[in-house]
Amino acid sequence: MEVVGLAVGIPSLAGQITAGLLKFKEIADSMREAPTDIQKMMNQMQHLHQVLLEVQAELEAGVLNVVPPPSAQMCLDHCLESANLLNQVVKDLGSEVAKRKKVGSFKWVMKQGQINSLRRGLDTAGWMLMHSRQTIME
Repeated sequence: MEVVGLAVGIPSLAGQITAGLLKFKEIADSMREAPTDIQKMMNQMQHLHQVLLEVQAELEAGVLNVVPPPSAQMCLDHCLESANLLNQVVKDLGSEVAKRKKVGSFKWVMKQGQINSLRRGLDTAGWMLMHSRQTIME
């Protein structure tokens, strides 16, 4: 009976070890790519910030020849807030990577859940802003 249990347990253990090694490799690869990913995201955030400032200027200047609904400003504020939160996280991680590459890269990998959540919030805010602008222009 013990031999049967051992025969069943060894392949199971080998499978768990293989899964662990694959996960470790995935984390190591992500850590290696972290500085590049951070730089790309910082560039995207810089471009987005410029676009949002232009949208805000359009709303404030009345360029659209219509009175924007309060929802347009609320959407813009939400978008700016989401962008600022994501930008702060990315900047902090970028500083950490610049100081201590391995530790900072590991933190980047571990914060992917938070970053993805902030990105989804920003995507939603951007979608609402876009929809709001389309409503104004119609």
